[in-house]
Amino acid sequence: MQGLSQFYIFIGFLLALLILHVSLICQYNTDFTYTGLLNRFTNGINGDVVTVDPSNSSDFLNVEKFSNLQIENLRRIKIRQQLHSKYPNFNDELRDLKIGKLNFLHTTDTHAWYMGHLSQRQYSSDWGDLSSFISNFKELLNNKNDEQLSDLLVIDTGDRHDGQGLSDLSFPNGLYSNRIYSQLSDDIDLITVGNHELYKAEVSLLEFNTIVPKFKEKFISTNVEIYDKSENKFVVFGNSRYRYFETKLNKFKVLSFSFLFDFKRYNELIRVTPIMDLIKQDWFLELLNDFKLNHQVDIIVIFGHIPVDHSWLELFELHNTIRSFFPNTPIQYFGGHSHIRDFTVLDNLSAGLQSGRYCETLGFLSIKDLPNNASNPTSTISSSSSSSSWVEENIDRKYIDFNLHSFMYHTNKTSLTDFNTEKGLTISNEIYNIANKELNLNEKFGFVPKNYYMEATSYPSDNSLLSLLSDKILVQLENKICGVPETKEQDQFYKSNEDNSRIIIINTGSIRYDLYKGTRTR
Repeated sequence: MQGLSQFYIFIGFLLALLILHVSLICQYNTDFTYTGLLNRFTNGINGDVVTVDPSNSSDFLNVEKFSNLQIENLRRIKIRQQLHSKYPNFNDELRDLKIGKLNFLHTTDTHAWYMGHLSQRQYSSDWGDLSSFISNFKELLNNKNDEQLSDLLVIDTGDRHDGQGLSDLSFPNGLYSNRIYSQLSDDIDLITVGNHELYKAEVSLLEFNTIVPKFKEKFISTNVEIYDKSENKFVVFGNSRYRYFETKLNKFKVLSFSFLFDFKRYNELIRVTPIMDLIKQDWFLELLNDFKLNHQVDIIVIFGHIPVDHSWLELFELHNTIRSFFPNTPIQYFGGHSHIRDFTVLDNLSAGLQSGRYCETLGFLSIKDLPNNASNPTSTISSSSSSSSWVEENIDRKYIDFNLHSFMYHTNKTSLTDFNTEKGLTISNEIYNIANKELNLNEKFGFVPKNYYMEATSYPSDNSLLSLLSDKILVQLENKICGVPETKEQDQFYKSNEDNSRIIIINTGSIRYDLYKGTRTR
């Protein structure tokens, strides 16, 4: 009987330990799988940040930033998001990507927003997250269960400078942000220059001497040149005017060119040949003819810093010229500059994609199959065919929001641990160190009590940024003094005369972005 009592006591002790263990698990080991994040958001997680010590780098690496979770409960898992950034809404419904034999990811007009948008959960991922996404997406394509081989090309169409403190608080502009950007040199397949790399000579030289060598044959520019003092002549702003290469899996033969729009405000070291002039030059026409006669070309990729909409005549004149040499070859365009999401169909075998701005958008485009490749040599599809459009049947495009929800969903990752890559974590950590230790971007300047918008609300209105500017900010400017006062009386008159007011003329282009509620930092 005594032995039986001791047995029950022992069983009770084990049950007590089990209950304590389960309690500790519930308290300290929060579920950070994709489903767990979704459930906690559904149950009221509002995405606001937990206050952590910005001087402690461990907070950057080891704290999940949800407002109603204890910090002590969160130090067990790793996170790469930037300090005080917000998680996306994991309830948002997303559409699946349609994978083809040839797939593209596209960025443009990033303007050094590599930290992500700390005040906007929809665009809260950083450049390290993009690196992890590309790596995971390539793995996903390689491990598909079907027999179809799926190639991936990653493209950037310029404007990496001017816009965020990572670039703007250094001299030359981009000294730090170029270092961050170039860590994707192994991932990006085609890269070119935008107009914001050409305004100032020191920025052009930085780009030419750091980014161009880093990306090697991937950096091309067909109509932009830079003066090389060592050679005492203008040379291509890149490693070549074009690139001809073969995709890794399907062995598609790709001919690519890169163009900048007819830009005039470049610095003294730069020369831009207008597209309308270049398409008449002998070297370009002879090159097209050579590839037509002597090389297999499965697809032509035209990427550059130029909008893809129909109002840009120079792009369509370029298209007509290339099409005259390649009437039955798909031509895919990737554009930029106007900071919008856009998609254009140029003809039955040609389309153009434009993928937004400021690390808000990762453009995706897939081509189901190519009509003129080696696996389908009997294709008779023509760019002028009156039958159902090849573009409609074969091309799909999506705009992927720059956040963890999108990146994890489209790579079939169900936990942050599985999604993170060592390279991605390293990039995010470097962004944090540069932003908060070297550039002091977390220095507080003020607080914005509510959101102000450029286009999401009407003008005038309480939430219009233009109304805030005209009604609250510009009215605080002192009356302008006209001329140089010769006497104290004139000086006093100029300063006190209320009729001597300013006339200020601005347009919507004078304001770069919306103003969001929260702390305003450097």
